[in-house]
Amino acid sequence: MPQGQECKGNVQRKCAETSNEANSTVGMIRILKVSRDKDAILRMYKSLVRTQMEYCIEVWNPHLKQDVKYLEKVQRRATQIIHGYTNLSYEEKLKRRGLTTLEK
Repeated sequence: MPQGQECKGNVQRKCAETSNEANSTVGMIRILKVSRDKDAILRMYKSLVRTQMEYCIEVWNPHLKQDVKYLEKVQRRATQIIHGYTNLSYEEKLKRRGLTTLEK
């Protein structure tokens, strides 16, 4: 396998691992339901989940749309935990919570 192909595989694998770990953390936050307070849940998301996804350069700048999709899916799931914005689009939910898409 050419060296470039191997590197792409490593990046894809790292993005998949990172999204799985972050998704597990979102699941724990959802199960715990420590608080229904929107601010508390948002702080937990930012400190526990978002930092996992922003940890390495591969995740900051994924090469494939599929990798971006995996990572963004975690954030979409996390935005659903916070109640009160169910009828809004994903982008509007992010805006109201002071977040941006991970791609940006």
